[in-house]
Amino acid sequence: MSGLAPGAAVARAHLRPGGWRVRGASRPAGPVGKVVAVCGVAGPEHFFANARQAGADIAEELVFGDHHAYTAGDLERIREAADGRPVVTTAKDAVKLADLDPELELWVLQQDVVIEEGAEALSAALDALLDRRPALEGGRVR
Repeated sequence: MSGLAPGAAVARAHLRPGGWRVRGASRPAGPVGKVVAVCGVAGPEHFFANARQAGADIAEELVFGDHHAYTAGDLERIREAADGRPVVTTAKDAVKLADLDPELELWVLQQDVVIEEGAEALSAALDALLDRRPALEGGRVR
């Protein structure tokens, strides 16, 4: 990785399962029984692994492309696959799916970012970026 940008700081991170949310409410445990997992992010296998680690018993995985714009047809496909079973998804996908059907019950896996290496370098880089942001005055950039 350092060959791409010699001298650049490198940080390594991963996502770990945090907890579950359903319609905005935190749940101590995940969904019960078999579930359908829906994911439209890069590296969906990581989401599925984290969902399993958090207790989801995945019967079927539905994978959509990263940054997928869900359609009514996609929602119908999800409903058919679920066939009454709970649907688990990412926070990013839940927002998009809820826009299509606010009544759809989605179990959302909250995921925590864990910095494995380079936390100090990452923090310094973020601080430098924040120091360079334009000052706000009355809601406007000056």
